[in-house]
Amino acid sequence: MARTLSGVRDATALIEVSHYLQATATSEDELHALARVTDLLTTRRDRLSEAETDLEDKARAAIATCGEAIQALKGASFESGRRDTARLFQKSWRKNGDKAMQALSECQAEAAHAESFHDLRKRSQDCWMHHMLLRDIWPAAMHAKQLEAKALVDVLGRYLDLSILSDVADREPHLFNGSDDRARLLEAIISRQQTAREEALNRARWVFADKPEREARTIKRLWLEAAE
Repeated sequence: MARTLSGVRDATALIEVSHYLQATATSEDELHALARVTDLLTTRRDRLSEAETDLEDKARAAIATCGEAIQALKGASFESGRRDTARLFQKSWRKNGDKAMQALSECQAEAAHAESFHDLRKRSQDCWMHHMLLRDIWPAAMHAKQLEAKALVDVLGRYLDLSILSDVADREPHLFNGSDDRARLLEAIISRQQTAREEALNRARWVFADKPEREARTIKRLWLEAAE
């Protein structure tokens, strides 16, 4: 489902990140250049949308797929005792924590690739969703961590969207009609990406501060207490 919608979705995301660049413009000249870039990206998105003549069918199919997934989940049953369930949560929490720590380690490397940040974003999404699903075992603390994980996901998303926008500017220089707007855009991307990278790493170090094994044991104890 995601693949069928990815083209127009990604093109729309680039428009959104161009609005962010405008909002953080450092001069009037940069602001005007980025506004023109936004117009170009909007025209590009509209052109891609028109080329996908089956877009409405894809949207209807996506909605139907979501409905099927909801119904399938309603029918799911996990037949296990309280302690078996607690051990399952412990194992899964530790496993996802280990993956997150590995992704964070790769992102902290000097020459980290965008793919490493994409992996960290996926692990952060796991963290966000897991805290939301188990929020009732310790509402205040779990909700606070959920919000922090969501903020991390958003910053990493911005970083990755900026990378995609940079790639588009490199692959499609004809969009800019020989103007210097492309150069101004790339300068802005480099600057904002560095800021987003530093913010993302700082947030990730806090979100994943606890050792996975220790945090997993805590989740197990909290579940056992809540299930009594």
